[in-house]
Amino acid sequence: MGSSLKNIFKFRLRTKITFLVLLVILLIWITMSVIDMWSDYLEHETNLQVQMQQVAEAISQIGSSIETRADWEVFQNYIDDIHAVLDKVVYIGVFDAADNLQVYYLKEDLFELDISATVTDSLLKDYVLKLSTNPGETFSLIYDFYLFYPFFSIGLDKLGTVTHSISSGNEFFGRVQVGYAKRELNNELVTVYKRNVIILIIFIVIGFLASLLMSYRLTKPLERLSTAMETIPHGNMDTIVESHTSDEIGSLARSFNYMVRELRENNFFDRFERDLRKVFTLEKIFATLLGRLESLYGINKGALFIKSTQNDEYVGVYQQNFDVDFPADFHFSMEKSLENHLKRDEICFSLEGLEIISNEIPTLRAPFALAGKNSIHWTVFLKRQDKCFGVIYFGKDIDYQSVDIEEKKYIVNLVNHTLLPFEVALLHADLTEQERLKKEFEIARFVQSNLLPQSMPDFEGYDIFGLCLPAREVGGDYFDYVPLSENKLGIVIADVAGKSTSAAFYMAEIKGMIVSLSTLYHSPKELLIVLNTRMFLNADRKVFASMIYGVLDKKSNSFTFARAGHNPLLVKQDSKNLVTYLTPDGLGLGLDRGKIFDELITEEKVKMKEGDTLLLYTDGVVESMNKKQIEFGEERLQNIVLRQDEISSETGCQEILKGLKAYSSGTEQFDDITMIMIKREKK
Repeated sequence: MGSSLKNIFKFRLRTKITFLVLLVILLIWITMSVIDMWSDYLEHETNLQVQMQQVAEAISQIGSSIETRADWEVFQNYIDDIHAVLDKVVYIGVFDAADNLQVYYLKEDLFELDISATVTDSLLKDYVLKLSTNPGETFSLIYDFYLFYPFFSIGLDKLGTVTHSISSGNEFFGRVQVGYAKRELNNELVTVYKRNVIILIIFIVIGFLASLLMSYRLTKPLERLSTAMETIPHGNMDTIVESHTSDEIGSLARSFNYMVRELRENNFFDRFERDLRKVFTLEKIFATLLGRLESLYGINKGALFIKSTQNDEYVGVYQQNFDVDFPADFHFSMEKSLENHLKRDEICFSLEGLEIISNEIPTLRAPFALAGKNSIHWTVFLKRQDKCFGVIYFGKDIDYQSVDIEEKKYIVNLVNHTLLPFEVALLHADLTEQERLKKEFEIARFVQSNLLPQSMPDFEGYDIFGLCLPAREVGGDYFDYVPLSENKLGIVIADVAGKSTSAAFYMAEIKGMIVSLSTLYHSPKELLIVLNTRMFLNADRKVFASMIYGVLDKKSNSFTFARAGHNPLLVKQDSKNLVTYLTPDGLGLGLDRGKIFDELITEEKVKMKEGDTLLLYTDGVVESMNKKQIEFGEERLQNIVLRQDEISSETGCQEILKGLKAYSSGTEQFDDITMIMIKREKK
């Protein structure tokens, strides 16, 4: 039902425009008519009132002189003499000072008097008194007069009155009241009304014709656009709407034509992308690209070179119909010469463009000469993250002509559509290599996981816990426990420079040396001196490590340690609730052959009372950064340890780790986090 009603009241745009124009004309006419008639009425009413005021003044002047001030006959005679010319006067009443009607005049032809009653002076006087008391209502009842005007009603059935006093100096003798009818204004208003109606008809005719012409000029192009739009969903991408105007309709037509052209191009590129999804190698992707360009512009020659990630040299991937022996430095020289243009995201260069640039850049002249000799019409660089990762050369069998802007645009668009498939193909090639490296990392990770303690030591009177959180798949941090005797436990924490598999294997080597040397050297200082000598002789010069090695003695309740360039040892004295950092002298392992190392390193002994805590940690703890690149620092670490009370070493380490993660939230962990906490238990 609702749909059928919509169809019934469905008007064309042309009808709506015509109706709107006529409605506007009608509203303007009503407004102007009301204003015109009202102003005309006010003007005539004012003039009429002035005339009646002059009549009242003239009558009152009769009784102003000494001779006639009490002679009411004079007033009556004067009124009887002038009533013939008073065609607009309804009644005249002359009242004395006590407001008694003394003289009156009534225009009898305005009233249909009761014929059954005798018309006497008394009856006429009674009518005058009624009119003077309530002139508007009484006149309407006595003489029914209405102005039937459809849009304008101003009460022409009412009676207007004017009053003028009869006086001499300051002495008041009475007043004159004149009542007059406004109905004669009706003829004048009707004349104005008829004139306005004629104007309305003229404007309606003109507006109707103008609206038809305007709506035709407006809707005709829109109808053509609508018809053209209906063909688009059916795959017709060749529709063009012609428009020779520069107004909004012309702009709309041009926008439609631009839209159709863009849809046609998008449809072409969609098909091209669908074809690209079927190929997965660089060679097939490039062959698909070249096939499209050949069908469009006859470009049947092409060569693809991809930059190696190892040494930035370009490696040939695919070459078709190009019998060109490219020199080894040809592509790099081309890229270097066009460096400033590539920074501005220019990637496509015609032979003509290369000639212009070569006049300013001498290093480009040799590559340009080779390109011209071998019909390389277009040079296109492949960019990823503002860096070139490849270059393509295109050519034709015909001689080179001037730059075709449309051809250049399509080349750039097609190449941009192949960037992702190229990257996917390169990624696929890299995945093969990464798969091999992944296996190596798995081996290194297995080695590292076996290097770290698999369980915490059971050392009577002490609660010991350690953890290691690598920053990458394989880290360079290391910690371990070495049982020395029933009462002594060796504890070591180290940080090997680097985050690769080599760091993990050096960790394995260090672990082996620690285990073997700990049985021979009971002093941490002596052990580190020997360990440094062996590392310097056997390790790569770029490899070094920081370390703390100490011996925990539960018999003496002490921890004796030496520091080889490592972070300080944190000591918390439970009785004083005080945290201090111990930093005995020492140089990193593997940095010196032995003389300087031996002279610098010192040994220090810490006595542990019940409830005291030791914390060994690597630089990944205090150097963790937040989003503002501010380090966590030793002070924050100290505050966390100070707040810990009556908790296990494991819980203490987890609280530190929780504080680190909260501080560096939103940033990537860039270094390994390793720590060992030693607590002497309370009895």
